[in-house]
Amino acid sequence: MRWGVALTTYKPPHWDQRSVFTNSLEFATEAEKLGFDDLWVLEHHFTEYGLCPDAILMASYLLGMTKRIKVGTAITVAPLNHPVRLVEQVSLLDQLSSGRFLAGFGRGFFPLDFEIFGANASENHKILQEWIDIILTTWRQEGRLRWESDLIKIPEISIFPSKFTNPRPPIYVVGESPSTIEWAASIGIPLIMNVPQSAEQIRAKLDLYAEIAESNGHDPRDIHHVISAVVHVADSRDEAYNDIVRNIEEWHDDAMRVAFSSDQLRNLPNYRFHWSQLQDAILKGESDASVVVRRALEISPVGTPADCIEAFQYLREQTGVDHYICGFEGTLDREKILKSMRRFALDVIPNI
Repeated sequence: MRWGVALTTYKPPHWDQRSVFTNSLEFATEAEKLGFDDLWVLEHHFTEYGLCPDAILMASYLLGMTKRIKVGTAITVAPLNHPVRLVEQVSLLDQLSSGRFLAGFGRGFFPLDFEIFGANASENHKILQEWIDIILTTWRQEGRLRWESDLIKIPEISIFPSKFTNPRPPIYVVGESPSTIEWAASIGIPLIMNVPQSAEQIRAKLDLYAEIAESNGHDPRDIHHVISAVVHVADSRDEAYNDIVRNIEEWHDDAMRVAFSSDQLRNLPNYRFHWSQLQDAILKGESDASVVVRRALEISPVGTPADCIEAFQYLREQTGVDHYICGFEGTLDREKILKSMRRFALDVIPNI
């Protein structure tokens, strides 16, 4: 089993911006001391939902201040960047960290990002896929690249530095829609998934992934996916739930205020899956934050150490996934977050 820690840089009203980053660095230092395997940084723009606008830059700082722990982006919004810049950055961090950098990419879900940075939201799925293809092609060709498509033209160039990790640095993508899952499977790139969906839903996506991967010559047993989950350890399940539920609801509302609206999703053909999911939730009366969060926490590793052990064992049995990103920040209380991390490392990890 591999265990990661999410650094959200979420800013609640009672923390100033400096406190957000000071706390994040302390959580990172503590995670390495406790033996966690990796840290994961989130990218957000123009919102206090997350104060880190450059996940790769923050990851580079964390790699420099740590010695052993790996650091990943969950995620870098690929369509907001030039693909040559991305392959340069990933290769550089792969070299400087001797292979400790984990590059997670996604296409984004916040409309203002695309407006401000001049990216086409209606084609961001194509951009994500092509940018990843450019990165992989550059590595396969030992730093040589020439590219021409409807999206971008790149003359023949040599890109430096070369990668450190063989056969290539680790890359992950967020996979929610069937089309993204099928594409990722076709090239053998592992998925980052979120636990608010049930274990059965995750298993169905991984079954689809495995079928497509095998048909493209990839052994699914060699591809290690990641699941992200809210985690909180306390003396009882009720205490743990009450510690975080209101904060998670507010966090959810903050995200929905800056995410694509229902009207925007309806008019973006590349978000058809997300629109159908939203429609289904509305028709079932399950789109309200309190309902969404309650259902998510029911299946999340939240409660006593025994509750967390049981939840992770169930997830592992049902999905086969053995790498998890733990979001410990739900209490929005520095001391409780650190205490939860310590209890998890001492009382949960050794018993799974």
